[in-house]
Amino acid sequence: MTVSMDNGKMVVKGAAKPSEWVTFFRGVTFRNSKSATDTRRSITFMLGDVTASKDGHFYGFVTSPAGSEDGFVSWYDADKAASYMKFNGMQGYLATILSSEENEILTNELKGNGWLGGSDDYKQINAAIGSTKYNNQSESEGEWFWVRGPEQGTPFFKATYNGDPNGQIASKYSNWNQSEPNNNWAQKTKMDTTNPENFLEIYGAGGAYGSKGTWNDWNALKHYSGQDFIKGFVVEFGGMNGDPTTNIFPEGTVNIAKSFITPVKLKSFSGLAKNKSVVLLWSTVSEYNSKSFEILRSVNGGGSWEKLSSVPAIGNSSAFHEYTFTDENLGKYNLYKLNQIDRDGVNEYSNTISVNVSEAMSESISLFPNPAKESITIKNVEVGSTVGIYNMAGVLLRSLTATNKTFTVQLGHFQVECML
Repeated sequence: MTVSMDNGKMVVKGAAKPSEWVTFFRGVTFRNSKSATDTRRSITFMLGDVTASKDGHFYGFVTSPAGSEDGFVSWYDADKAASYMKFNGMQGYLATILSSEENEILTNELKGNGWLGGSDDYKQINAAIGSTKYNNQSESEGEWFWVRGPEQGTPFFKATYNGDPNGQIASKYSNWNQSEPNNNWAQKTKMDTTNPENFLEIYGAGGAYGSKGTWNDWNALKHYSGQDFIKGFVVEFGGMNGDPTTNIFPEGTVNIAKSFITPVKLKSFSGLAKNKSVVLLWSTVSEYNSKSFEILRSVNGGGSWEKLSSVPAIGNSSAFHEYTFTDENLGKYNLYKLNQIDRDGVNEYSNTISVNVSEAMSESISLFPNPAKESITIKNVEVGSTVGIYNMAGVLLRSLTATNKTFTVQLGHFQVECML
């Protein structure tokens, strides 16, 4: 197994069992090397050459084959190639983009301009819907639909004129480059019916023609060597009928501190069984922006944890400070840990400690009066145990065996003060 780091990405390669991969990734630690401007970072897991999203879909950029003309691929060839692709049993298709988050995921993986699964071509729309909605291109021009994937047949933009910036359909997402879609090539060549810009591309290079991640309408067959050059296509997997259910959870969120200052420096954490209770003690040598300490307990060996209480923290301090909490509702064997929470919601757990409370749970032996002159009553004595009676000098005067848990001993004949 090899690991490399570049531009915020950790790439892991090698052969391993599923359980070994789980162990490896659970051991990965994220540390921020600079002062953070926020307290949360999203970690996305990528399998092979695809990127995963939170909804269980996967994306990849496919570069045109080297054998094609200068690397160009038509929309039709890209569409066919995507339909032949599979990932973990899921069907491939030209990608559809339904949100800014999804657009950002795809943009990060672009290696050039690429085709998407959108079109205002009347034949493609009719096929996607499954009926004849438009009789010719003039009727469908500017009415953009997703024609591939689970969203096949769904409209997302309706332009009333070329370059219309107000064609957004309510609750639908689009990210057109400025003054797009404009059917520009068709206007220049005056060949609306033979050479229109009726298929959707996403800019992957940026530059004079459009910002990276923005959309453009383009001709399905046009080969152009400038910045509009189509270098490949974006394939998406997931959401199609018949796709298997995947158990991959691709993204997680980690909390990070806002500065290099450790929020809380915990010096000690301990527990003491005492008088049918457990007294927890912990101390800090410095605190920054701290809010509270949650006391967590497990009575089943760490299988589950319950919150007992929350103790307010001092907040900001560079001095030694002690805290205490008493747990009076005990099990036989208790585990404890602290959950330190700061004012920004960032939390950190302490180490876990164990406290054997069996001795604290037992009833303490009690006697009265002590010292005694005439008689002494003893309670909670284990039947069969030996009880010794001593004078004030510590000399044993008598020993006897307890026949009951509570009994009284007459001391009058000793003529001296006695102690048990």
